[in-house]
Amino acid sequence: MKKVIYSVALIGLLVSCKSETKKVTEPIVEETAQEIVEVEKEPSIKDVDFTWTAFKTPAKAGVNGTFSEIAYGELTEADVLEDKFKGLTFNMDKTTVSTGDAARDTTLKNEFFAQLVGDISGRILEVKDGKAKLEIKLNDKTINKEFSFVPAADGQSVTFEGSVDLLEDFGANTAFDALHAACNALHEGKTWTDVNLKAVVSLQ
Repeated sequence: MKKVIYSVALIGLLVSCKSETKKVTEPIVEETAQEIVEVEKEPSIKDVDFTWTAFKTPAKAGVNGTFSEIAYGELTEADVLEDKFKGLTFNMDKTTVSTGDAARDTTLKNEFFAQLVGDISGRILEVKDGKAKLEIKLNDKTINKEFSFVPAADGQSVTFEGSVDLLEDFGANTAFDALHAACNALHEGKTWTDVNLKAVVSLQ
């Protein structure tokens, strides 16, 4: 009888040990999902290509120019593109006028821009429905003007276009008369008072 008890005990012990050897603790691997959050970058101004076009001769031939030194502010954070331009300031150093003709540039500096008070500056008051209301200061006189506002199809730039009158808008009679007298022969007796303005603002 004792042999039977011992045999049963021995079998139980072996089974117990055998089952314990099978018990393996598996390492717990925790997988952490990495969430990719796309952050939309606010656009900023990459460059401004500004051009003015003045006119001469009875045929109203255009003369293009710009300023090599133009300073501008930053865009405002807003939900729509138009509102991003609200409050944007700009300043143009009139002594850096450039037309691609050195002799013409000298005449413009000495006979026209030197007669104006202060530099050319301004800001964008509002952009709405394809129109931009600008505040422009020239010859120490500030006016409001409406320009067109056209975003490019690819969203990489916007174009502002409009015109001003040197006499009616800014009372620049002294500067205009000096330029007209200096260029009377070249202009065939006709210098126009209106000037077209265009600015292409590239975004990044």
